[in-house]
Amino acid sequence: FPYTTLFRSYGLHVQVVNDNQAILLAEFLFGAFKRTPDMIVVRVGNGIGAGIMCNGQLLHGHGTGVGEIGHVVVVENGERCTCGNRGCLETVASSRAVVKRAKAMAQQQPDSYLHKLAPTLDKITIEMVIEAFQAGDETLQPLVTDVGHHLGQMMANLVGIFGRPRIMLCGSVTGFGKPLFDVIRAEVSQRSLSGRINEPQI
Repeated sequence: FPYTTLFRSYGLHVQVVNDNQAILLAEFLFGAFKRTPDMIVVRVGNGIGAGIMCNGQLLHGHGTGVGEIGHVVVVENGERCTCGNRGCLETVASSRAVVKRAKAMAQQQPDSYLHKLAPTLDKITIEMVIEAFQAGDETLQPLVTDVGHHLGQMMANLVGIFGRPRIMLCGSVTGFGKPLFDVIRAEVSQRSLSGRINEPQI
């Protein structure tokens, strides 16, 4: 394996991690919250996944699937996910889900700002949806609220399991900014005991 060669060459401990775990390790080693022992990084982009650190140790678990929160069902009998299940978090909160829903909304709303940004509806991107929302397109507010609701529901579960970790969100969907984060924080506060007693840092 390549990591065995690296270990022999440099005499340093080598781990193979996924993208979410790599983001977490970078933040833990070099970021603004360096050496925070209990931390979760949640990346919300084309997919949704988490890197988890407890007591300064990266959570690996056994086998694959650790941190795959995007494939936890949050909507019963919802839309079919790429994993085969129905109603996974990725079907309602990923950038793919946001763009798909925004296209449908724009089709029904001729006054949507998205018509000014995209030559055709099939050319709409997550960046355009965020730009339209920031420009004051009120038709997108229910979409952002719904995304925040589902992400907050998952964050509440993480807080309930891990106590009061520092949770960092990254990825394209976080471009919605404070309005999205406000909904997430409200959901966490409402849905988790730990969130009501001690509000986690998100």
